[in-house]
Amino acid sequence: MSANGQRYNVGGVMLERPFKIRRLGHFGFNMEKIEEGRQFYGDLLGFKVSDLADFSRAPWFPKDYAGPQGYFMRYGTDHHAMVLFAKAVMDQRADRKFQPGVTINQITWQCGSLKEIGDAHSYFEEHQVRIQRVGRDMPGSNWHTYVYDPDGHTNELYYGIEQIGWNQLSKPKSLYYRGFQEKPPLPQMSEDAELKEAAAKGIDVLAGHKPNGHLAETYDVEGVLLARPFKITKIGPVSLFVDDVDAAERFYVERLGFRRSEEASYRGARCVFLRCGAEHHTLGLFSKELRKTLGLSERSSCMSFGVELGSYAQLREAVAFLKSRGVEIIDAIPPELYPGIDYSAFALDRTAIASSSITTWNRLAGTAAYGRRPSAARSRRHGLKHWSLWPTPTRTKCSRARWASVTPETAAGRCLCGAVELEIELPARWAWHDHSGASRRVHGSAYATYVGSWRKRFRPTKGEADIARYHDPAAGTVRSFCSKCGTPLIYERPRSAHMVNIPRALFAGRTGREARYHIAIDELQDWTYLGEKLVPLKGFPGVVWDRPGRKKRRQTRSVF
Repeated sequence: MSANGQRYNVGGVMLERPFKIRRLGHFGFNMEKIEEGRQFYGDLLGFKVSDLADFSRAPWFPKDYAGPQGYFMRYGTDHHAMVLFAKAVMDQRADRKFQPGVTINQITWQCGSLKEIGDAHSYFEEHQVRIQRVGRDMPGSNWHTYVYDPDGHTNELYYGIEQIGWNQLSKPKSLYYRGFQEKPPLPQMSEDAELKEAAAKGIDVLAGHKPNGHLAETYDVEGVLLARPFKITKIGPVSLFVDDVDAAERFYVERLGFRRSEEASYRGARCVFLRCGAEHHTLGLFSKELRKTLGLSERSSCMSFGVELGSYAQLREAVAFLKSRGVEIIDAIPPELYPGIDYSAFALDRTAIASSSITTWNRLAGTAAYGRRPSAARSRRHGLKHWSLWPTPTRTKCSRARWASVTPETAAGRCLCGAVELEIELPARWAWHDHSGASRRVHGSAYATYVGSWRKRFRPTKGEADIARYHDPAAGTVRSFCSKCGTPLIYERPRSAHMVNIPRALFAGRTGREARYHIAIDELQDWTYLGEKLVPLKGFPGVVWDRPGRKKRRQTRSVF
């Protein structure tokens, strides 16, 4: 309930505010190199230009500016899902002011009715939320209310965006007379009535902009020929760097109505993941101090902008496609910072100011917001160099204060002599069988079974000084042992620097993960016991054996 206890009738449902955000509608950047930006988001990612921005008649327009002013771009039928504007033009705009480091032009949220947009304006006035403007935008035809968040990011609530159909044409400029620069009186005429009125005025409604697709459509994308080997099906989530995560969360939760799905701590910094619907998160909030830690530009407040593709196969093709065209694919973003995502890859956009990063996502785990995670078979992350499983279950049903007071459950392990003891927080990240020759020799067994844990959830609790380390220069791996009894303790791999792997046998109890995965299965030894029927050996109590003549010829096959 709102702070004053008031509730609002939103389409027949009583809510805490007079509007409800349904989804992320569109997103935009202010760019120093706008034409290169169009090439990145258009030619490479596949957004089509619906309309060109034209501010030349505005009194604040810089008269010495020459070049593209902006692009409205789409991936589906909505007039625009991505907007790119020239920073040199936006910096002069009289009715909008962008704080230093805010390279995002707008984050736009769709509501369910025109009434909600008008009521939202009144609500923001009542609660003293800084309003930028209200009215109806052209091009795009969307009714809107713009407000600022505590960090100066522009958030637009909108309803009723123009749809572009089979002929690819947008509305002509002669229809822009239906734009509004103030709060519109209700009710307004329907779009069908607008078209009839335009026809009566002699306006050619088919004189709008049509994209000029100049790339050959040569890629078979699941049965359809396209200009690139993938197709964007949705945008989001968006991740922001903010000065104060707590203050930003209060704004998006209390004023815009988001709900917290999960929070995490990375290098001591609090990270929050918010949702507006059933998907795990639509918005991520991160402390600005993480920009340097992650190797991202300190001049931009955008951590990532996500686009969803049609399938995992398309995601893999997209990575190869972008790499072949010189796009840098980065693997420095730890999984803690994108929970709830099935598969992902990160591409660095050097055309947006300050080289802000964009992400290519496959699918959000919608059920995760209600306490379930994707199945293990689905929950793999596609990186450039490795696979890894998804983080621990969400905390959506546990408040921040309650979670902070809970001591994490742990599993304790020890070496043979007891000199070294260690523990991990439950559940473990994953568990797997390693059939590689290196692990076979280290353990002196047919294969080794490991439990993987986030490094921050692992800790030695006794005998840290007795841990010896061996670095394999060829493989780049590090293996640790008890210096007294020789028990293998830790296995670290360079491609998973944020993970540690501990032999499963060190733990007497459960670790929260079953060992269902096999690595290097092609190195499985023919003398490995695989569950053949065994019988007691006469004269040797406690000994069973595989009786000769009953052993069937086995074939090694991959489990993947």
